[in-house]
Amino acid sequence: MLTRLLTITAVLAVLFTAAPTSADWNTGDPAKWVQMPDLSPQGMDINASFEQQVGAFPQLIVLADDFRCTSTDPITDIHLWGSWKNDLLPEVFDPTLPAPFLRPDPGAVTFNLSIHADIPADQNPLGFSKPGELLWSHVFNPGEFTARPWATNIEEGWLDPISSQFIFPGDTVAWQYNFLIPQAEAFIQQGTATDPVVYWLDVAAIPQPEVASTEAPLFGWKTSVDHFNDSAVYSTTDAANWPNVTDWLPIESPTGLTQLDMAFVITPEPATLALLTLGCLAVLRRR
Repeated sequence: MLTRLLTITAVLAVLFTAAPTSADWNTGDPAKWVQMPDLSPQGMDINASFEQQVGAFPQLIVLADDFRCTSTDPITDIHLWGSWKNDLLPEVFDPTLPAPFLRPDPGAVTFNLSIHADIPADQNPLGFSKPGELLWSHVFNPGEFTARPWATNIEEGWLDPISSQFIFPGDTVAWQYNFLIPQAEAFIQQGTATDPVVYWLDVAAIPQPEVASTEAPLFGWKTSVDHFNDSAVYSTTDAANWPNVTDWLPIESPTGLTQLDMAFVITPEPATLALLTLGCLAVLRRR
């Protein structure tokens, strides 16, 4: 009995040591759906913050892209790539710094994420697919996600889908944002390998208000080198009205690209460790 207990303890120790301790996603990690960022000069960041216009109540821009589900299980990890227009990050108060006590912080932003059903192109009179019924939504406040630089010294364009304003270069740093969702709050996909289901991921970012700068920080969701179905779409809404968004339109490329898709990853629930542990325990129990 003691030998079996020691063996179980050793197995658990190895498994927990090998378990990932970071929310980051790296190339080659397990994933349900992957659309990698386009870091070439053809890549661009699509404004997913507020309209670039002078006004008391600018509209929140919401971007959405679709993905295919082939397994019925929870979505507990979402990862996406983006940049800040002109590399201008939002700022947070830091009393350890000299006046004005402000520190640039890529995490000083609230992300509104939601998942929607699919309206196929042949069911839309305008001829393109778009998000349909709201299925899940979650607000991620600062501190409830992680961010890390993914690539530096790049040159990417910046596009505002409302005004069609395009600047190049618009930013030089690509960031990866990582969102972990408690299993109890996760959306349960319903697709299978023989009967896949298409869903839409919607993203909107609300940066903390600028303090020292006269330019508002704006977050852009990065385009992808990978493509699925037709182009990603955009819409606008009052921030208080989110996630009830309608009136979608395709994002049109200012550089002649035929299709723009967004860079994100949908990963499996972090249950691999638990399954391995249960399997090991079952083997030891049989012995």
